[in-house]
Amino acid sequence: MPDLDLENGAVPDPLTVIVDITGDWHVGSGYGLPGGIDATIRRDAHGRPYLPGTTLTGLWRDACAQASIALDAEAARHGEANRPWWAWTRALFGHAGTAPLFTVGSAHLPPKAKPRTDRPAIPALGDRGDRWTLIKPGVAIDHRTGRAHDDMLRFVEMAKPATLFATARLVDADSWTREQRRAAATLLLIGASLIDAVGGDRRRGAGAARVLVSKSESVGLADADQADIARKKADSARLRLLDNAFRAVTDFRGQVPAPAEPVVVQGHAPAVVARAAAERWFEVDLTITVDQPVLASTGVSGNMLTGADQLPGTTLLPWVHGALRRLAPQAAADAVTAGELIVTAATPEVAGKRSNPVPLAFQRAKDPADTSGSDSSHHSGAGGANGVQGSKEAQGAKDAKDGDPRNVLNRLRAGQPKAQYKPMRTGYVAPVDAAGAAGPTGGTGPVDAGGSAGADKHAPSATRLLFHQPVLAVAMHNQVEEYSQRPTEDSGLYTVQVIPPRTSGSDDIHTDTRLRAHVRVSQRLHDALATAGPDWPRACLASEDVRLGGKSKSEYGRVRVEVSGVRHRPPRDSIVPVSTNGAQAGTDSVPIGTDGVQRDTFSAYSGAGGVSGGTGGVSGGTSGAPASGTGGAPASGTGGTPDVSKGELFVWLRSDTIVRDSRLRMSADVTDLVRLLQRLGVGVDNLVPVDPGSRGPVPASARTRRISSWHRPSGLPRPTLVALAAGTCLRLGWDGSGADVLARLEITGIGGRTAEGFGQVSFNDPELVAERIELLEAQATAAVTTAVTTEPTAEPAAAAARRRTENPA
Repeated sequence: MPDLDLENGAVPDPLTVIVDITGDWHVGSGYGLPGGIDATIRRDAHGRPYLPGTTLTGLWRDACAQASIALDAEAARHGEANRPWWAWTRALFGHAGTAPLFTVGSAHLPPKAKPRTDRPAIPALGDRGDRWTLIKPGVAIDHRTGRAHDDMLRFVEMAKPATLFATARLVDADSWTREQRRAAATLLLIGASLIDAVGGDRRRGAGAARVLVSKSESVGLADADQADIARKKADSARLRLLDNAFRAVTDFRGQVPAPAEPVVVQGHAPAVVARAAAERWFEVDLTITVDQPVLASTGVSGNMLTGADQLPGTTLLPWVHGALRRLAPQAAADAVTAGELIVTAATPEVAGKRSNPVPLAFQRAKDPADTSGSDSSHHSGAGGANGVQGSKEAQGAKDAKDGDPRNVLNRLRAGQPKAQYKPMRTGYVAPVDAAGAAGPTGGTGPVDAGGSAGADKHAPSATRLLFHQPVLAVAMHNQVEEYSQRPTEDSGLYTVQVIPPRTSGSDDIHTDTRLRAHVRVSQRLHDALATAGPDWPRACLASEDVRLGGKSKSEYGRVRVEVSGVRHRPPRDSIVPVSTNGAQAGTDSVPIGTDGVQRDTFSAYSGAGGVSGGTGGVSGGTSGAPASGTGGAPASGTGGTPDVSKGELFVWLRSDTIVRDSRLRMSADVTDLVRLLQRLGVGVDNLVPVDPGSRGPVPASARTRRISSWHRPSGLPRPTLVALAAGTCLRLGWDGSGADVLARLEITGIGGRTAEGFGQVSFNDPELVAERIELLEAQATAAVTTAVTTEPTAEPAAAAARRRTENPA
């Protein structure tokens, strides 16, 4: 793309925007430091001040709105009565129900930048640990007396003068006409020239600044000298560009072109194509590095926009599908509807691997030192011989006390202990490397998922997993009313939960946030994409600047995507029943659930109505009639465990799963998932009721997920989805039939909307078959509650103490 040239309508992609701030400035984080600072500034991932994209966009929009008033008055004298420049302002910056045609990111300091002044902070308040800020005292003046109010002294953190750099883009400018690009660039240049201050108190002298637009597509920012050269070049070209902009206004006179319309991909009604069940599948690994906070919105709670700790496939699919369509338009057009493209959710990277949601059947001791009271007689196994002895649990607790792996029980295999255990509802797990893993042991009957045939079937089951609990950051915003330029009273202040670009460990070690996802394509789609080259994944998916998630037009959502080469993903050929012959019933009275399902008491679990007493079927309604299905086994003894004479199937939902009941309504009942497996030809038994007095293992552990979203173009809510939450797991009797179906489901997913990553499932996974889990903490993260970003890596003791005060563990 050539340099910015208004005469020929050439606009670089991206535009380099330089914010030259010559005065002290303040963009507040919304938080203060008790006893020291009343208002702190926002900082980026490196702990330096920055100008948020939302702030810069708002300033630019306001300036363009003011410019459009004067330009429309001039256009009206030449017969243009429909306010064409105001229409351009609304089109560029967006309005209700319309996406913007112009996006601008946050403005950051270049690498190795230096402040323009060395003014120190106030010694009495202590140094904040960096050279970019100072503390400004102030008082409130009583308008009646003209004197300072009593007890109204306040201290505000101010950033020192600096030169910041941002990037901006015209969306799909290649499809615009020359005159449209010229009109857009003209309005943006004139608007930028009207911005004279940024940040808070800018109408009272703070934040004096200029916004410059560089002519070049990119500028060197390797060090402070190159950044200074770029600023001087943009400053020297500023008047010349403005002169060209006003010449363009004169040339348009009464013929200002209409704004460009957002590009809408026109599709067609796809043919009804069956899922490519018999085809080979190919898989690409995506590694997503978070450069800016990412908002994966899950809903609204009060004045907080809540977010997820992963990027759902619903967010990734449009970007992936669009990239594939650009490479192979015809072949990829119907890939989603034909079931030939699957994009999984991007979950946190743990020790270089993609992690999975922790199984909801896992329970951890409330007090790690209090596991010796566990009753080993209530663990599953042949006559209780498969249980983990209390002395070994006590040893595991001792190891945990010494910093070794923590002991976790799998309630699908282990009974309810006497000690207090709590369910693990959040977090992610990943297997330990083969050199350090201790896989589960099986029996001499059917081989277990770990492949340990011939091992002692009475040996205790144990495995080691890495556990990671992501911590979301919280950022504060306010909504400014257009005419008064003040925060609105109704919804002026709100916060958002985001995935931070960096995480802070217990030793003040900062690491980049990385997520992992999979893209799976069918044989037909892979062959079509391979015509563009064998390395087609990098050609269309690898990028240094991808925008994902909510509010991504400004300061959120910029990520870097790295891809691996494409590889064949064959189905597993070793899914066989797990051998756990025999079962044990408990005698202590601890209610689990009338249908044997371990439920989360804080979730609205639906379905699972009445239970029949003789057949072991669970009905989907409330009448108490037994459910229809095959393989329903009667309860044995008082424990109500399934018939395992042939083996068992352990089901682990690795993502939210949408299943439907007999009336085709979305259901959160695990029995509907069992019926779906039976209809697909898998010989599993129905869930069997468990005696309320049993302390034995539970056949299922589930939660409900309610998914609400918005349709961005129309601004209207989409229908709410009801799903079984990720981490839901089941233990079913299985005769071994339908193993090929299970292997295929591990690739294609089960249930509805699998192209968006719903329905990812694993069967007889060694991580779920184990009875006792030794959990290694993958990363000890500190709570981030006061800002989107963290402090610099190297910080003095005073700054560390301040951070611990603001962010208590």
